[in-house]
Amino acid sequence: MQPQTHGEAQSNRTSPKPGEVELVFQQAVEGLFHVGLKGQVTPPLQARLRDAGLDLSRPLLPAYPRAAWNRFIQVTAESLWPQEPPERAYHALGRQLLLGYSRTLMGGAIIRLLRLIGPRRTLDRMTQNFRSGGNYNLCRVTGLGPREVLLWLNEPTLHPAYVEGIIDATLELVGVAERHITVHARDAEGCTYRVAWEA
Repeated sequence: MQPQTHGEAQSNRTSPKPGEVELVFQQAVEGLFHVGLKGQVTPPLQARLRDAGLDLSRPLLPAYPRAAWNRFIQVTAESLWPQEPPERAYHALGRQLLLGYSRTLMGGAIIRLLRLIGPRRTLDRMTQNFRSGGNYNLCRVTGLGPREVLLWLNEPTLHPAYVEGIIDATLELVGVAERHITVHARDAEGCTYRVAWEA
């Protein structure tokens, strides 16, 4: 069977225009640090995050530059799971981000919508899903079968297991009990994941 690109997957969303600042919005930062990791952000981690540009003792800014957010992610994964391989640490953090975000006002509304449309359409609209937390993400989804796709995301900097964790938690929240996410390929602009699930 030849891979088929789902029409909705070829999103008309584009990356930020040249010169536009790539931003992660407050609700994503809140979802991870104030909700998903509630009780886990130790004083040493708070200090490392403050040095990286995120002072959790103060009100959150409306948005943070993408490069700063990536530093926050790296510092947090290294601090919370220092004995784990990077694959496990970043996967766990990606899951915590999505699970925490789902308990915010905006995230909860999005998850309720995704439960209605099901796993395939959830994956087809991953650009929109990611764009609720930041302005720069772009996804492409290619269907391999009724319950299997290739999903490319323009995130070449962070460990790919971080996005694996986000996808894994997303499918869990929309009701998929059995799912398999693996790295299929990487390029200079991002990473392609093979995503399969059971009915």
